[in-house]
Amino acid sequence: MDYDLDRLGWRQMEHLAESLVLNILGNGVSVFGDGPDGGREAVFDGPIKFPEPDPGGPWNGYGVVQVKHRTHSRGRSDNVQWLQSQIREEVNEWLDPKSKRGKLPDYFLVITNVGLSPEPETGGWAKIEKYMREKVLPRLPFKGWRIWDYTTLSRLLDDTSDIVRSYYGLITPGDVLARLHDYVTGLAPDLGDTLLTHAAKELLAEQSVTLGQAGDREEGRLALNRVAVDLPAEWHDQDVKVVAHVLKRGEISSRPNDDGTSHRPLVVLGGPGQGKTTVAQLICQAYRVAQLLDVEDDRLPAEVRALRDEFVGDIIGKLGIAIPDRRRWPFHVRLDRYADALAKNPDLTLLHFIAERVSKRSVREVTAAQMVDWLARWPWVLILDGMDEVSDPHDRDRILGHIQDFRVEAAYRTADLLLLVTTRPQGYLEEFPSEKYDHLSLRPLSTAEALGYAERLAEARHPADGEQRQEVLRRVGEAATEEQASRLMRSPLQVTIMTLLLERRRRPPQHRFGLFKGYYDTVFAREVAKRTVDAGLLDRHDALIHQLQAEAGLLLQARSEREGEAEAALPLDNLRALAARLLREEDNEADVVDDLSTRLVDVAGRRLVLLTPRPNGGFGFEVRSLQEFMAARALLSDSDPVVTQRLTVLASSNHWRNTWLFAAGGVFAEKRHLREMLMSLFATVNQGDNIALAVRPAAHLAVDLLEENVADASPKFQKALAGEALELLRHHPDLHLKRLAEVLADVVERMPAVEDIVIRAVKDAFAASGRPALSALMVCATWVGGEGRLVERARAWLAEARTDLAQVSPRQRGAVAGLAATFPFVQLREFELTSLMARRRESISAAMDVVRQHPTLTQGDLPLVDRIIETLGMAEVERSHWPEGGLDVVRGDRSYRPDLSGLGPALDNQRVAAALIAAMDDVGLADWPIASMLRRALTLWVQRRPVTGLLPRAGLTDPGAWP
Repeated sequence: MDYDLDRLGWRQMEHLAESLVLNILGNGVSVFGDGPDGGREAVFDGPIKFPEPDPGGPWNGYGVVQVKHRTHSRGRSDNVQWLQSQIREEVNEWLDPKSKRGKLPDYFLVITNVGLSPEPETGGWAKIEKYMREKVLPRLPFKGWRIWDYTTLSRLLDDTSDIVRSYYGLITPGDVLARLHDYVTGLAPDLGDTLLTHAAKELLAEQSVTLGQAGDREEGRLALNRVAVDLPAEWHDQDVKVVAHVLKRGEISSRPNDDGTSHRPLVVLGGPGQGKTTVAQLICQAYRVAQLLDVEDDRLPAEVRALRDEFVGDIIGKLGIAIPDRRRWPFHVRLDRYADALAKNPDLTLLHFIAERVSKRSVREVTAAQMVDWLARWPWVLILDGMDEVSDPHDRDRILGHIQDFRVEAAYRTADLLLLVTTRPQGYLEEFPSEKYDHLSLRPLSTAEALGYAERLAEARHPADGEQRQEVLRRVGEAATEEQASRLMRSPLQVTIMTLLLERRRRPPQHRFGLFKGYYDTVFAREVAKRTVDAGLLDRHDALIHQLQAEAGLLLQARSEREGEAEAALPLDNLRALAARLLREEDNEADVVDDLSTRLVDVAGRRLVLLTPRPNGGFGFEVRSLQEFMAARALLSDSDPVVTQRLTVLASSNHWRNTWLFAAGGVFAEKRHLREMLMSLFATVNQGDNIALAVRPAAHLAVDLLEENVADASPKFQKALAGEALELLRHHPDLHLKRLAEVLADVVERMPAVEDIVIRAVKDAFAASGRPALSALMVCATWVGGEGRLVERARAWLAEARTDLAQVSPRQRGAVAGLAATFPFVQLREFELTSLMARRRESISAAMDVVRQHPTLTQGDLPLVDRIIETLGMAEVERSHWPEGGLDVVRGDRSYRPDLSGLGPALDNQRVAAALIAAMDDVGLADWPIASMLRRALTLWVQRRPVTGLLPRAGLTDPGAWP
């Protein structure tokens, strides 16, 4: 078989050559890794089993192996001259006494991807042999030399299938990929064709940006390749571009130990509308295009060829992203859809789910067994998108289990797998721990990046109207200079909505609620302004249409909390029932209700393009943030007492968090008289039950509100929010303190009046010692690693803490060392204890045995207590002995996340909850990581428990439609 060795690049060519040399020449060869190698990819010194057969016998002496890779060598007429120049340079280096290359080799093996033609006297081989005989050997008389050119390498690779397997995605031409059965045994003969056609179909199916069609009936869908940008992210304190980073990672084999390293999966963390799904689309499309570039044009439909070529021009030409050389097979899994499938079949593995999805787009059925073989033989990139959209705890736990099973399967088969997961940072508890996954945190767009994206968007929407395009960009540019508006241009979704808004209005909104409301109002006004029958209907029933979409959003948000409806959809009958109820409330006659409800639902879906048909039936919002915004409008559409009750019920829930934040923005924007209510609501939320009293969920909510900037125009409320958020300093350290510190640093930069509150709270925490001081240390370590007004003050606090540490008790010093061990901040390394010894892992069950002794428990409570101890006691900590202090230092597990799905009856029991909280509070200071892990479990319970059933339903939807 012929191979595409050009695509390897010099680095992968070296790795492949080293593998071949070890296989053919034997273990007597020493290979060199990356870095300076003195002109040697490999050496041997002594007898080796090469060449066979040979008149002079096997080589025996000192030999050097060199690799010469030429980019785009195919069809070049000067390949012989290029190879001769490469050999000449090496000979000159050896003969130069200043080169420090050491002794001269007896044997010389050159491995190259250039091809040498076989014609006598005039061919490439004849010219190289003459060059060696006349120019090289007189100067450096090798005992033996060989050149493995392209043809030789191809034949050697044919005989070394294990090596070829590691490089399938790089060296296999596309036409061979389509006829996989010609060279890979054990697979169905038609699988190669099936997967290649699947790539072409997916290229067409995922060519548009989701929001591109919203309110955009005139211009049509927006092509991903025309508007997409590579998003910025933080990775190990570096600023990277996500797509370029992932594609670069994908060029390296991920098979275990292929190059002496272990390549970890990736997690992309990004907030609502920050572009996680678009990034997933862009990565998959890049790999699909790479595969289809190798396929003959006559085997592809015209629309596939056109899209492929447009993608190459737009992505390479405008974004500078290289098309991947390693031809990985891409698959994009929407985890909300997988969760729905698991609700029907809990044993549905990821491989079975992928096989089912491929089969749906194929004329042939693809089995999970075939996918396993494909996984073992061909490089993959698998993107698991939207873990945050799976809110049901049962679904999340099942998905995490299936992901782990899939990774075990891939590792067992030494798969070349690039795995990427996306999720929101809100409520993320390192379900994918940083010890096993690399994390890319999407950062807000800079002003320049936001304007660059707006320019691409405007060009795509108005390609033929330069004047309109320039006017929109002028307005967007002005908005970017305004402090409030510029903070609404930090994500691709926000920039998209801002750009669409400023096509019709001159002034931008000032808050996120206003941004989405302005977008919806603009879409609605655009349709009403048209001289059509539909426009008249929308104008006449505008209030009803607004309420219909808002209640649809609320109902969908409620349903998506329920198991099996992560990607909820409303049946058409439910939508009509909603419209009919609203019409009846206006005293419309029955015959009018029947006819008009059908027409209103039809025009709302067809003209506003917000509620759209879902792939599996029913209607839904294509963009999750639009659904959450509409649900927030529904929550606010009633009397003040009812609104207060609704917001109180939903305040602690992670599933409802973005909806709640939209509603809070609506209070500050449109219901300002309810702002005091919103602040007093915090106390109610914190006093909901024993567990709420212990974990103070309102403090986490206050951090989110500060980040939302809802109270930026009111120092009074901003201070109140900061005070509530700083309550987190009273609790045990955990990952949430890093986010608290980052948000407070940003708030202080914008509103110095908050600085005094922050400084006073940190000082009080240090003065209180114990766990508040530990939390203050972690906050200060975060500030020192950033920038802004608090950096120098935090640095001084850390220096003072280091001084004080010499005077505190061993118990306190051990607790601080546990902080440095559990949270590896660079700024905390000075607090580590170097004399730790006798490390051991142990369960935290022993620390929880005191729960059973709590005096308020009844005999009937004990089985519930035992269930909690059994579940939470599965967590482990690392305990190390500190000889100088005579005590142990405990290191917690940052990724600890218990399965709470079966503990509802136990944690809902107030006596049991009180006993657990008492045990958590009684844990000694040095053992604070145990208490922190218990508090994390309780916080997780509060944030993830379903609350939809507690929401007042009156006046919202028909009881039969509510979950």
